[in-house]
Amino acid sequence: MMKGLNDTGVTIWKIARIQRAKTYPRYRDRMAAAADLAMSASTLADIENGTRDPLPDEVWAMSEIYGSPELRCTYCHDYCRLGSDVPKAENLSLDRISIQAYGTLKKAGEIKDSLMEIVEDGKITEDEKPELQSIMKSLDDIVQVAQDLKVYVAKAKLEEEEEGF
Repeated sequence: MMKGLNDTGVTIWKIARIQRAKTYPRYRDRMAAAADLAMSASTLADIENGTRDPLPDEVWAMSEIYGSPELRCTYCHDYCRLGSDVPKAENLSLDRISIQAYGTLKKAGEIKDSLMEIVEDGKITEDEKPELQSIMKSLDDIVQVAQDLKVYVAKAKLEEEEEGF
């Protein structure tokens, strides 16, 4: 599967524009969106069709104009080697994020104690490596929840600002 495509073969870039069109109907028209993004309609079409990877500045513009901060995380994760270990933010509800946060943070006390046992002698032995991998997975889960929460808060802030206009 090409980068940026979801399970139905539609790119995240097009999905973001269509989602934005629900509150800004002018974005149903690709040309109007392209004008606001300061790019040609053919460039936007190529990005949306997956025949051209977007540039970082284009991703930034789309995330701002479409109100989709998760596009930045996806770009870093899928398109940039430096960000390949950045978790992809998921577009989750606050209650879902809260449940995940509760579960992952509940483990934090346990992993803290395990980590201290592993590192107290300044060495990581072969028999400690599986436990250390488990700790790393738990820390990755915490980072994922934090990323999801950041995106949720950013989207909520954008919606709040839009309602103020």
